[in-house]
Amino acid sequence: MLTSDGKNIIPMLAKSIQILERFRENPDGLTYSELTTLCPNFSRVSIFRVLCSLERFGYLEKIPDNNRYVVGAKFVEFGRIAESRLGLLQVAIPHLETLRKKYNESISLCTVRNRELVYFATVESTHPLRVGRPDRRAAVYCSAVGKAILAHLPKGDVDRYVETTALVGITPNTITNKTELRRELQRINSRAYAVDNEENLEGVVCVGVPILNVDKIAVAGISMSGPSVRMPPERIVLAAADLLSAAKAISDRCAFLGKSAVG
Repeated sequence: MLTSDGKNIIPMLAKSIQILERFRENPDGLTYSELTTLCPNFSRVSIFRVLCSLERFGYLEKIPDNNRYVVGAKFVEFGRIAESRLGLLQVAIPHLETLRKKYNESISLCTVRNRELVYFATVESTHPLRVGRPDRRAAVYCSAVGKAILAHLPKGDVDRYVETTALVGITPNTITNKTELRRELQRINSRAYAVDNEENLEGVVCVGVPILNVDKIAVAGISMSGPSVRMPPERIVLAAADLLSAAKAISDRCAFLGKSAVG
């Protein structure tokens, strides 16, 4: 957490952000000279170094004809990521709420980033005994939705993940053998949904499905989590069918869904 006196702020990074803010206010771009006027508290050397660094990494572009700097393509990429995430949430939330109302179990929307499962949103069950809002990040290989996403990625991505990931036993049911994990992913790919049978948390069972893009590659997923006493096999099968229907409806609405979820 940042303290009130800002001692945890990195000065040069703060300067860079303040300079970028000037470009938000001036979408047609700015020259070095204009920036020195707009940022009178910054030294000319600092401004020059920030401009050079941002240009070097693609966050700014310099137009040779007039020496103006404009926002670069990297920000377009970030904008697409933010737009996709917000658009996905907007489309998915009503489906999560419908599933929660039908089953009264916790329903989550997730994706995989930097080899971890990231939770975008969770609609919690109203039962006194329920699976609460999960941590923002979790292991992929021992969660239902993580395995569902992983099983619907290109083979090269799956191989790379399995080969380079240490399968740590979190519970007695966690899959820790890489050959067994590959077989599990093949089964999941065939039936289209995954089950976490107390693999991530003892006493908790989850079912997860992938949200696919137009190339049938997973970009996100939906899961339903509940105490094992309320998640018998027959209920898991029924829930999986409804989760798959919701995931397809989300995919159909979200034509913008792009690259695979793994990163």
